[in-house]
Amino acid sequence: MRARAPWRGRRRTPAATGAPSPAAARALHGLAAVAGASAVALALVAAGGDGGHGAAAARFPHDADTLLAAGAGNLESSASFRLTMRVAMPGVGGRAAHRMDMTGVWDARRPAGRMDGVLENARATVLSIEGTEYVSLPASLRRRTGRAWLRAARGTRTFAVFPDVHRVATILRTARRATASGAPGGAWHVRGEIDRAAALAAIPDPALKEFVRLLPSRTGLDLWTDDAGRPARIRLTMPAERRPGTGSVTPSEGAAPKGESGVEAERRADDESSEAATIEGTVELSAFGARPRVAEPTADQILTSPPKGTT
Repeated sequence: MRARAPWRGRRRTPAATGAPSPAAARALHGLAAVAGASAVALALVAAGGDGGHGAAAARFPHDADTLLAAGAGNLESSASFRLTMRVAMPGVGGRAAHRMDMTGVWDARRPAGRMDGVLENARATVLSIEGTEYVSLPASLRRRTGRAWLRAARGTRTFAVFPDVHRVATILRTARRATASGAPGGAWHVRGEIDRAAALAAIPDPALKEFVRLLPSRTGLDLWTDDAGRPARIRLTMPAERRPGTGSVTPSEGAAPKGESGVEAERRADDESSEAATIEGTVELSAFGARPRVAEPTADQILTSPPKGTT
């Protein structure tokens, strides 16, 4: 009997809906200054390794489109995984450079997870339990308030759509201009890009469309899989897009070169200021089938709003 590839004939579970909360994602907050009116999110989440994922790999052609389909199918069948997210955001438009480097185990079906690491250049822990997030308080606030966690507003999503394997799989399926390299029995590397306009036309999920609108017009995609198409690592590389007036030179700030209008000077300055600004995000996947240890804080450990004098 011919083995069936894991992504074929699988019925997809509808993705949850709900537009991102304005309060979401401290790690992504402020990116509008980098990428126009958008906040740029990055990188992905997923896994694939529980249950049948340990079985012998199905035989299939390892071209780029097939590997992307295999990666998407494996994501949709994933129950749990270890996720590591690394995001480097350059200093642009007067904002200091900062980073996020967090890792933790997620249960994709509950959903729940715990992420530990660096968030906006500070050590932090984020708990996500069935749609509610809790962010650890710094030591000074713990001493001041006697509490350990700040409960974020309902709908806050520090990690954007990435813990939702169905939405991540949909993003993978929109990749274009993809090429693949690797060797049978080993690892494979797919390179491509996410074209925002094409993705918006292909994606039916309204909430996912809202996320895609935050991406630059073109986002570089790298996907690494094993021979069975299980994602091992995904990288999105996003150039910061220009915003009118950001980094620009106006007639009052400097004279335009001979023959260049003020508008042309502004566009030239925008080009120069954004040319080297690149936001790179990576996601690494491991420990397939691991289960998170996420305990919801008790009421006496939680603040529901930041103390006065903090932001």
